[in-house]
Amino acid sequence: HRVMQTLETMIAEVEARPADFALHMGDLSYADGKYRVWDSFMDQIQPISKQMAYMVGVGNHEVGSSYKM
Repeated sequence: HRVMQTLETMIAEVEARPADFALHMGDLSYADGKYRVWDSFMDQIQPISKQMAYMVGVGNHEVGSSYKM
């Protein structure tokens, strides 16, 4: 699955070259307001976000949802 491959690559990069923060610009999880999908996304990024600040920008899939960022 491409998402897991991307996540595994990101985790490997963090371990190989520590950084101060990760910047994720828009369309974070394609959750479209579905809390279960948001929770899954947060669980998936936890190996990275526990090591550094994980900063996000709002994309079109986050705009207008009832989820408060």
